[in-house]
Amino acid sequence: MKPKQYKMRICIHGTKDKKRIYVSFNDDTLAMFTKPYVSVKRMQDRLAFMQWDTKTGQGFSAISNGMLRFSKQTDCEKMFDFCGEYNVVTKTDNGVVYVKLCDRMPLTTVVTNNEERAVLEDLVPERNDALSHFVPQTPSQSLADLLAIAIEKKQKELDTAQEEINVIKNGVLMRAMKRYEKINEELIAYCNAYNLAKESGDGKET
Repeated sequence: MKPKQYKMRICIHGTKDKKRIYVSFNDDTLAMFTKPYVSVKRMQDRLAFMQWDTKTGQGFSAISNGMLRFSKQTDCEKMFDFCGEYNVVTKTDNGVVYVKLCDRMPLTTVVTNNEERAVLEDLVPERNDALSHFVPQTPSQSLADLLAIAIEKKQKELDTAQEEINVIKNGVLMRAMKRYEKINEELIAYCNAYNLAKESGDGKET
């Protein structure tokens, strides 16, 4: 068998409404998993695989043939942006295996079969959450670089939105000021007329 060219591979199969996650490893990464069951947790810029002795609830997957399979849709949502291959896989002292988004590389092959259509990188841009825009395009591009670009873009958008607010605000303010001046002029006219009527005796009670 040809050795795997990656340490971990995360692939999404199925349809837009129903997805399954397949996580495969090479032998070195597989050796990091010493317990039979695994759950997944997303922590900002990394995806963590938590190891368990027993399956006590949903969101757990058993390692089978060097692969993990997740069918719970909330797990698929957590892992969607991490679709790709990784040559850097880390294990903590407490047994958590994780990969970082900045180490993600494009899938080298597309896997399909007769029953399913592969849902791989082509669907990643369709996500609406913010982090989907921060998938590195090259191994040298870090998450911080992408965030800096996004911040600059959003600042420009914010400045444009503020200009629009100022235009509307100034327009409303000018109309309100003109209305105020008109009412004030009418009030002054009424006051002047009242004072004249009072002085001439037209305002006295009979």
